[in-house]
Amino acid sequence: MTANKAQIRLQPSWLGNVHEITYAFYSPHPSPITIHTTFLYYKYNRLQVDLAPSPVGEGWGEENKNKHLYPPHPNLLPQGRRSRYLCRYLCYFSRLLLALLLAGAITGQAYAESGSEAAVKTAFLYNFFKFIEWPKAAANQDAYRLCTTNNDQLGDSLSVLESKTVNSKPMLIERNTTGEGLKNCHMVFIDSSENTTRIIRYLKNLPIVTVSDEPGFIDQGGTIGLIQGDNRLSFEINLAAANANGVHISAQLLKLARRVNVAK
Repeated sequence: MTANKAQIRLQPSWLGNVHEITYAFYSPHPSPITIHTTFLYYKYNRLQVDLAPSPVGEGWGEENKNKHLYPPHPNLLPQGRRSRYLCRYLCYFSRLLLALLLAGAITGQAYAESGSEAAVKTAFLYNFFKFIEWPKAAANQDAYRLCTTNNDQLGDSLSVLESKTVNSKPMLIERNTTGEGLKNCHMVFIDSSENTTRIIRYLKNLPIVTVSDEPGFIDQGGTIGLIQGDNRLSFEINLAAANANGVHISAQLLKLARRVNVAK
């Protein structure tokens, strides 16, 4: 799998410094996909957003080639509207990049060309970590633990994550996890061949995110269900289960879910 990056570079003249936010993600696409947007305040108080084409030369990048956006400068707005303005535009582009990260970057074409459904699922699991917050006790552990109940489905694709980090902490991959070992995990991928209902009940009220590709998984009490269809992979979220387990899921991730279950 190839490590790709989408980067926002913010350089407001009235702050006098540079802020950069980089989203690193993983795509099974054989060629790197890079989306680069640059926020730069010019001396004429104009904000330019450059939407650069991706090296792939198709899709997102090509149709936005040489496009620039020039929204009004925040300093020209009344004070009360500045923060709302910045939030609106920065949040918009953050959501846009996240959408590309979790949805657009893993397209049907990439899915087909990768030849590895397991690689796509692994990419989703890794990116879920970036938009989930665990309670203090779990978050303060020395590493983030991704566990699987069966090693057959994801196989060797998980190995690429063993050298990765989340929030500056290493990731540990624990395969074929059972019993008490499951309680030490931050996220558990439950193979559809397992007794998912039993495992969900066993982990109930613990700060653990359960993920599976079994149909109707979130309706059984699971946290995140992976949905396959039209050569693409999407997901749905059981927000009620996450809240009950003390896990906070980012609003950005919720907006990208195909379905969110909020009922208790």
